[in-house]
Amino acid sequence: MGGHLAKKNFLCVILAGLLTNGVVHAQDSTGPSRERMVYVVGFVKPGPKWTPTPNAGIVKLLQGHQKYLEWLTEKEKVVAAGRIASDSLHGVVIMKVDSLEEARKFLERDPAVQSGHYNIDWYSWWGPAGLGEEYMAKLKSFPDAVPDTIHYQLGILKKGPGPPGVTETDPEFVQLKHKEYVAKLFADGSLVAIGSFSSSKKLSGLLIYKTSPENARTLVANDPSVKAGRIAIDLFSWSLPKGVLPTRRFSKQ
Repeated sequence: MGGHLAKKNFLCVILAGLLTNGVVHAQDSTGPSRERMVYVVGFVKPGPKWTPTPNAGIVKLLQGHQKYLEWLTEKEKVVAAGRIASDSLHGVVIMKVDSLEEARKFLERDPAVQSGHYNIDWYSWWGPAGLGEEYMAKLKSFPDAVPDTIHYQLGILKKGPGPPGVTETDPEFVQLKHKEYVAKLFADGSLVAIGSFSSSKKLSGLLIYKTSPENARTLVANDPSVKAGRIAIDLFSWSLPKGVLPTRRFSKQ
């Protein structure tokens, strides 16, 4: 396997390390463009037979799981993955496949999923075009290089609880202020990617912040739509190899 394979499979760090109602729109009615495309996002959660206590059987299971993900990475089906340190969410994997069904079929063959140790919820996601491409290109040019890790804050956007007490003026005004706020975050580099789910009535989209957990919480709390109760954003720390997210910011609304 060698150093080249070890570096190439750094994208799989998540799962190796595991031992709509779109309020913010990342697309318009014209469909995909050169700046965005449809991916399939998987939220890795504890399965019906998950156990927090490692044993020889689980170690062997996760070794097979890692090898399978390495194969998917080599085939460029997995383009981004990162571990989530949470009881309810263990990681996020992004796949470049044609459909939800194709993603499910691939991961149904994963030993950790087959065994019931993990379960994965799948969603179609409009995200920035080129996920993983810069990273893979660097690995091909410098196969022995150890990639730097960038720490992001992943925001899962969903419908909010409703207006807190006295409602804000006009929903359209709140939405306008929200879009202005998002544009400001893109401009200062705090927000680096955004996209909406097209296959969920519960979840609206993903936002990826490049900042500390504390600052991300402040940014979310100051969002006009969050203040008005129209949306809620759950934050999770998420680490990725440098180059997985495109250098060019995806900011078109």
